[in-house]
Amino acid sequence: MDLEISNLREFLNLVDTLEKIFEDGLLRGTEIFLFADNSTSKAAFFNGLSKSKNLFDLVLQLRKLVMDHGVLVHLCHVGGGRMKAQGSDGLS
Repeated sequence: MDLEISNLREFLNLVDTLEKIFEDGLLRGTEIFLFADNSTSKAAFFNGLSKSKNLFDLVLQLRKLVMDHGVLVHLCHVGGGRMKAQGSDGLS
């Protein structure tokens, strides 16, 4: 994954973080809003597929988490400039 594009790494971080939260038994049956400047991952999540095998595998992993933990996930695209101005994109 180190050689993958930053969008894929960012999406992996989101999925991994959710997985850890669910392992702790938190957020079961909740509605979760994820805001990211990653329109590619958002499109893959809502379409259910991607030409990229790694992105497709992450979408499947997230879909499985959604089903297993009874959550509703909203993956929302927010422009990178807006996230920087707001302060939530600390790495940029």
